[in-house]
Amino acid sequence: MAVPGGLYAAKLRNPATGAITKGTGYTDTQFVTVTIQGDGIGAEAVATVYDGEIVDVRFTKPGFGYTYANLTFTDSQRENANPALVAASGYAIIPPIGGYG
Repeated sequence: MAVPGGLYAAKLRNPATGAITKGTGYTDTQFVTVTIQGDGIGAEAVATVYDGEIVDVRFTKPGFGYTYANLTFTDSQRENANPALVAASGYAIIPPIGGYG
């Protein structure tokens, strides 16, 4: 059963522009940290890296109370200061209270 305001799915798109933003230069899944910025609490997620891009986000804990949640990704092995690299971003898809049906 879904938790009200829990996070279960995400889109790898810029929350402001809607542009797809998988990023470039990410090294490996084990080095990537997902930061969730929103108005709920307790959500946690992991990202999957393939060929230098973030290709998937899986919520390991949905948290609760979210009405919005933006995602950013950091890689402890990535050259974050390199201006040629593009940062990935995304947002959570939050179901309405009571679900879709």
